Amino acid sequence: MEPETIVHNLIQGTPEWLQFRLSHFGASEAAAMLGLSTKVKRTELLHAKHTGIAKEYSDWFQSNVLDRGHEVEAKARPIIARIFDIELAPVTCSRGKLSASTDGITMFHETVMEHKQWNEALAAAVRAKELPDEFMPQCQQALLVTQADRVIFVVSDGTEENMEYMEVLPDPAWAQRIEAGWDQFEKDLAAYVPAEPEPMKVVGHSPDLLPAIRSSVKGELVLESNIKEWEEAALAYIQNVRNHELVTDEDFANADAAARWCDTSKTTLLGVRANLMGATGDVNTAIGTLDRIMAELDQTRIAFNNASTKRKEARKAEIVAEGVAKFKEHVAGLNTLLGKDYMPTIPVDFGSCTKNKRSFANMIDARDTMLANAKIQADDKFKGIMSNMTWLRENAREYIHLFADTATLVLKAPDDFKAQAENRIAAHKAEQARKEEEARAEIRRQEEARAQAALRADEDRIRREAEEKARADMRAEQAAQQQAQAAADPAPAPSPARAPQPQFTAVARPITVNPVPPAANDDARMKLGDICARIAPMSITADGLAELGFEPVSTAGNAKLFRETDFPRMVAAMTERLSQAANLQVA
Repeated sequence: MEPETIVHNLIQGTPEWLQFRLSHFGASEAAAMLGLSTKVKRTELLHAKHTGIAKEYSDWFQSNVLDRGHEVEAKARPIIARIFDIELAPVTCSRGKLSASTDGITMFHETVMEHKQWNEALAAAVRAKELPDEFMPQCQQALLVTQADRVIFVVSDGTEENMEYMEVLPDPAWAQRIEAGWDQFEKDLAAYVPAEPEPMKVVGHSPDLLPAIRSSVKGELVLESNIKEWEEAALAYIQNVRNHELVTDEDFANADAAARWCDTSKTTLLGVRANLMGATGDVNTAIGTLDRIMAELDQTRIAFNNASTKRKEARKAEIVAEGVAKFKEHVAGLNTLLGKDYMPTIPVDFGSCTKNKRSFANMIDARDTMLANAKIQADDKFKGIMSNMTWLRENAREYIHLFADTATLVLKAPDDFKAQAENRIAAHKAEQARKEEEARAEIRRQEEARAQAALRADEDRIRREAEEKARADMRAEQAAQQQAQAAADPAPAPSPARAPQPQFTAVARPITVNPVPPAANDDARMKLGDICARIAPMSITADGLAELGFEPVSTAGNAKLFRETDFPRMVAAMTERLSQAANLQVA
């Protein structure tokens, strides 16, 4: 659910307003949060939000920035209102955890005014309509919180003569960057632990507390000298500095000061030694002590300088390594949430943080700012990957085999990922439909083939049954004729003489053709030669078939074509004619 914009009844600059700012993430703090501010470091903002103490809220800031800024802003507001023909009033708004203390806003929140004190460089940029990045976060957060249509960014000293202005419109990319930045800042704030102050070190003597060297000589005698005492104090100080690990800026400053002290002390000791050179006797002992101390000072100075140089480089490397380790840990945590190492490589050059930084504190601040921005970038990638993986689980669970390249595919923008995944699934479904249609077509073909085979089998059976019946009828008729003939003819009388040859008369009987069911395909044709081949070793002519009642239906060249469906009846007719020939009666 989107948060609503709330207007707060607060007067800017009052303690209540300052307290409200501490409990919200203000638009004027957005640049520092993103590491773009030239005035406030991100670590300083973290510390201020954690402790409630910041120079922004100090008496100096109140009197030199806020009060003066409000005074100039109050003079500029009616000028801008007149130029743009609008009414403006300073209002403090919030939207969720974000807030914006506007220098002026219209009644229905269409237009916001943001005012900055006159600055030649900033005025030139505004005149060219090129707002520096340092000021863009404040404008964009004001638009985000108030839901206004535009910000009129003004640079002036309260007069129209020294006034430049430009319009700033909402930018979704900036809005996303600001919201993601505050999300990361909130996480860092929850885990923030203020740096512990450096513990006090017990030091026997410091350069400021060492006694001044005293020595006076008369003749061959040293009347007064504290060289031995000074040597003990100096060595104790040197040892304490050597034993202290170089970590903070103060540690390195102390080491550098100790090296310089060794130089100045050697110069002092050389002067004392020169005074003692004219004396004899126990003076030699004092000179020997001085020589020993100066040699120790030389060695200490060289050791401090070398150690400081090496340690500075090592400390820079440690700061960079800490950043690399923390970011690696963050990415590993995101991969754990994803279930696999899907996070892409995000290049982050922490080494660039140490360049041109004069203190380790500045290096650490720059590193932590870069780390925060890198985490924001990683979190943005994580959200896109998680969105894509969620889409896969919800829409493509049964098609997961199509996404062997998931580790690469989920890195795409959600819209691109969805389009490519849907195309892949659609192509798979189309291929499956094609294969299923081919399978159904093959089943239909096989069924048709089986049906044709069954029909041919039925035709063959019917033909065989017709032929068998015709033969059975012929045999029965022959038997009946033989019986009738035997009953009608008397037994011949015996005669010695040869009986005269009888005369025979062929008696034609009508041909009865038994009907045979036609074949399913009445369009099939057969040649006369095909018919003769089937009834071989007998044969028949076209005239013979015509006599039996079968005329050709068409021709192919010189060949006469008959209906193949008539063949069973042709066979029956020929069988009947043969039966009649066998039953010729003797007249």
